[in-house]
Amino acid sequence: MTRHLLPLLTVLSVAFAVRLPLLLISSLPLNIDAYAQVSIAEEFLATGVWGLGEASPNSYNLKMPFLPLLLTAASVLLGVEPLPLAAPLMILVSLAGVWGIYAFVYHLTRNRLLATWASLILALLGPFIFVGSTLIKEALAVALLPTLLLLFYRRRNPAARVLAAVILLALPLVHHLSMLMGYGIVALLVLLEAVRTYWEGRWSTRRVVLDIVLGPALFLFGLWYYQSVNLGFFNQVWNPDEAALFLSVALLMGAAAVLLMSTKRARPWFAMSKARRLPSFLDQKSLVIIGAFLLVLANAFRPLVPGTVPTSPWLFLITLAYLPLAVLALIGFNVYRLSSGARKAVPIALLLAPLTVIVYALLRGLDPLSHLLTYRSVDYLDFGLALTIATALVQRMGRRRRTFLSIGVLGVLFLPLPMTYATEHVFQVQNTTYQYELAAFGRLEPTGVSQVSTDQRMANVLQWYFHLDADATLPFRLLGGSALAGGSFLLLEENWQTRGAQVHPFPFQVIEEGSFQRLLHENHLVYQGGENGNLVYLVQVRG
Repeated sequence: MTRHLLPLLTVLSVAFAVRLPLLLISSLPLNIDAYAQVSIAEEFLATGVWGLGEASPNSYNLKMPFLPLLLTAASVLLGVEPLPLAAPLMILVSLAGVWGIYAFVYHLTRNRLLATWASLILALLGPFIFVGSTLIKEALAVALLPTLLLLFYRRRNPAARVLAAVILLALPLVHHLSMLMGYGIVALLVLLEAVRTYWEGRWSTRRVVLDIVLGPALFLFGLWYYQSVNLGFFNQVWNPDEAALFLSVALLMGAAAVLLMSTKRARPWFAMSKARRLPSFLDQKSLVIIGAFLLVLANAFRPLVPGTVPTSPWLFLITLAYLPLAVLALIGFNVYRLSSGARKAVPIALLLAPLTVIVYALLRGLDPLSHLLTYRSVDYLDFGLALTIATALVQRMGRRRRTFLSIGVLGVLFLPLPMTYATEHVFQVQNTTYQYELAAFGRLEPTGVSQVSTDQRMANVLQWYFHLDADATLPFRLLGGSALAGGSFLLLEENWQTRGAQVHPFPFQVIEEGSFQRLLHENHLVYQGGENGNLVYLVQVRG
């Protein structure tokens, strides 16, 4: 154990150092979704009861209660209120995921250097930092997945098999998309293990049935649970047409996984001549990277999903930074592709499970739900990328080349950090809520305001945390010139005239300065707070 202490401490120190600035940006949670989780945790502390609460504005999140339960337990243990505890708690959860991938990769390869690199790469990947440092259900699920992989990979031990089954049963209560990813990875691992043992003449019906019953078959519990609690997201995608499409894509991906499991090396179909020597990474799999890059490029000129924001220049530059990492990932993937043994199934499962959901989302239609499924699924590629990039560095490079490449990889990994520290510029979405805004929100109830119109970001916080009736369509009504009902209350921010009002997933809506000022002067100003340039106004419409 002591031989792992130094590399683990080094990696965890680096991981904590790059996440520490997030605590300095704001003491409040780094995402607006956190306010639903914090509100539920505060209710748990006050009542000690978990109920589905269909009438609650947080009923959707109450149906997946593990994250607020964790926040509640930490609050009781440390004696700190859930709201200030949220951000530092998620930093620790993110570090647990980094530790988990180290343990899993070492168990898979028995190579400390490879495990160190895989965990270091994961610790520095911009999407993993962003997801793991925000109080969202996905963050907890992502931290659990490496532990699930480790336990399932050690399932010859009955205790590990049972614990893996427990995590699989818990995933529906953690996060729906993560449940799909977890079961997808496990299903591919079971399939590829069965295929490998059949090819090697070691087929065991008992072992395969046990793998299925305590693995992918537990997915039925998740389906039953979501149907019984009437989960909104589940109802959107679980109908005969959607299910048939998803199963079709899953079967095709399963067939692709079996083909990749074969040790035969095929010449790329686009090789013009047998005599021409192509780089080892330039095979059919490189088309996936090229296709993904072209989609990002096309979205920069015109959003592929109508009404959503185009790819920002920042995000496009970050995508370019990931191209050399993708090349290394292909090289590392081919190391497993051309090897023999059980471990080659792991990168196949880690990469094809998220790609299954992405392909399904693109085929089901270009609407906001497909947009959400696509960009949320990309985060789950991080585990496969960390493993394959580390493998390319450690097992395909000589010591001298590895030194130069390692410096280059670290440099490239630091380039996407703005997607964590400057999310508004990269994703064109403001995630942070500031103290002066919370102070303004807290003034609404004492003034007797129970219903207010504002933008999407503030409306969500008001609904989820303050339990007020908030309408998020105000920016569209102001731009459309719609009449405002007399006596209604409006919550506006001064920066709507410059940055614009947030109406995610649509672009920011800038309110013309003259219209904004007339709205203030022609109606009753109930409250004004904040700081110059970021003032918050509560206005009651006259009439």
